[in-house]
Amino acid sequence: MGMQDLPDKVAPPWLHWWAVLTLVAALPLLFLGAEVTTLGVGMVDARGLRSPWYFFQEFLAERGLDWKIEHGHRQAGWIIGNCAIVLVVLTWWREPRRWVKWLSVLALAAVCVQGLLGIFRIELNARLGTTLALIHGGFASVTFALLAVLAAVTARRWTSGAASAEPCSPRLRRWAIFSVVVVYAQLILGGLVRHKDFTLMARAHLLGAFAVVATVIWLAKLALESEQRAWLARSVTILLFLVCVQLLLGVESWLSKFFVPQGSWNQLQPLALHQDFVRSIHYVVGTLILATAVVLTLNVYWQGSGAMAVNPPARPLEGAA
Repeated sequence: MGMQDLPDKVAPPWLHWWAVLTLVAALPLLFLGAEVTTLGVGMVDARGLRSPWYFFQEFLAERGLDWKIEHGHRQAGWIIGNCAIVLVVLTWWREPRRWVKWLSVLALAAVCVQGLLGIFRIELNARLGTTLALIHGGFASVTFALLAVLAAVTARRWTSGAASAEPCSPRLRRWAIFSVVVVYAQLILGGLVRHKDFTLMARAHLLGAFAVVATVIWLAKLALESEQRAWLARSVTILLFLVCVQLLLGVESWLSKFFVPQGSWNQLQPLALHQDFVRSIHYVVGTLILATAVVLTLNVYWQGSGAMAVNPPARPLEGAA
C-alpha cells in the first residue's frame, strides 16, 4: 500500500479574524491615549490602578469629559489586554507554526508592559513628569505593530505559501528595514513635540516628514520594480495612502499648534475642524504607518524563505529527472 499524504496543518480562519479584531479594537485605545495627551488630562485621576468596573460605576456620575476620556483610555486597555490573552490561548491551541505561537506571547508581553507604563506614568508623575508618558506613547506604536504582524502572518496568503519562491533583493530588504527606523524616529520626534514641546524637536519633526516621504517613495519604487511586486502591492498601496493622509493631517496639526491666528492673514488659519481631534488622529495615522512598514518589511524579508507557509513545497532532489 502506497504512502498517502497527510492533510496540511493550517490554522483555522477564525484565528486570523480574532487577530484582526484585536488589532481593530486597539485603534480606539490609540485614539483615546492620543486625546489624553492632546487635551493634557493624563493626571485627571492621581491613582494609576483602578478596577475594570470602576469606569462603569463612575461613568454616570457627575464626571467631566476629561475624566471620561482618560478613564475610557484605561478601560480600552483592559479590553485589549483580555483580547491579547485570548489570542495567545487560541494561537497555542490551533496554530501549527511555533514561531507564530511565540510571537503571540511577545505581543501579550508588550501589551502588559504598555499597561504597566500607563500605571507608572501616573504613580510616578511627581518624580518623572511627562517622561513616562513619552515612553508610554512611543511603546504603544511598537505594541500595535506587533499586533499587526500577528494579524498578517495568520492570514491565508501567508499560510498557503502563495508567494514566489524567489527572495527579494538584499537592497530592498535593507531599505525596508531603514524605512521602519526612519518612520519610528519620526514618531519619537513627534512624541517629544507633544510631551516636551521642545522647539528644536519641532523643527526636527518637520524636517523628518520630508525624510519619511522620500524614504517611503523610494521603498515603494524598489518594491514595485521587484519580481515580487504582486505579493507586495497591497502593503505598498496602503503605506503610500497613509503617508498622503498623514501629510495633510500634519499640515493641519502644525497650523493649529504653532500658528495661532493673531493677525489678518487667514491663509495661516487651520481648517474648520476640531484642532485637538486632528492632532490625535495625526498620531494614530503615524502608528498605522509604522505598523504597515513593519508588515511590508516582514513580507520583504521572508519572501522566498519558505517560512511563510505551514508546509512549504519540497524542493526536488539534485539529479532527479
